[in-house]
Amino acid sequence: MALTVTGFSTTALDYKIVNESGSVNTMDGNVTGSSGSLYFLDIDNQVSAVMYIKVYTTANAVIADDPSIKFELASTAKEKIVFPDGLAFTELSFFSTTTKATSGSPSAPGGTVTITAVTS
Repeated sequence: MALTVTGFSTTALDYKIVNESGSVNTMDGNVTGSSGSLYFLDIDNQVSAVMYIKVYTTANAVIADDPSIKFELASTAKEKIVFPDGLAFTELSFFSTTTKATSGSPSAPGGTVTITAVTS
């Protein structure tokens, strides 16, 4: 699991690119360090199992909480999700699991899941 966050500034928009090269069943919490808006997610499920990406937009979220958004990805699928108007968040957090239901003990992916997000 390797989380990197890089900030950029342009005359049009200040933005951050968040990249998690090995998302697992533990929370990547408050990945941007501040509030903002989520504009784009690129998810690469390299696991040969259905994967659930659980995204939280509220402060102090924990794995046992219901996610703000949950994405289901088929085995070895890639998905690009665009939020044209942005999805506001107080804190942006996420994790990957093979457990569909909300659980305090989600199952580990058992392989590599990469998540890249573009935020403001």
